[in-house]
Amino acid sequence: MARGDKSYPDLIRHWINLLAGGDLVALKSKFKESIHQMLELGLVTSIEDYSHGIYNVFRSDEGLDCHRSYGYLVSPTVGNIIAQWWKN
Repeated sequence: MARGDKSYPDLIRHWINLLAGGDLVALKSKFKESIHQMLELGLVTSIEDYSHGIYNVFRSDEGLDCHRSYGYLVSPTVGNIIAQWWKN
């Protein structure tokens, strides 16, 4: 198992963790607490947990799936976050 900086992704400057209401996979709304070592190791300049106004209503034949990326990508809030990133 990798340790230290080898246990995290690289080439990321600013990490934004997006959490949709009802996403059972992402129940821990303070993901920053889990990856804070990335800050300490200097792998990222900031980590932000963002959940306000994000709703994932993706539905497949199997029913509602609040964790699917498709639902996140059609969220206006997520779209605005991506647009701000793209401008920078």
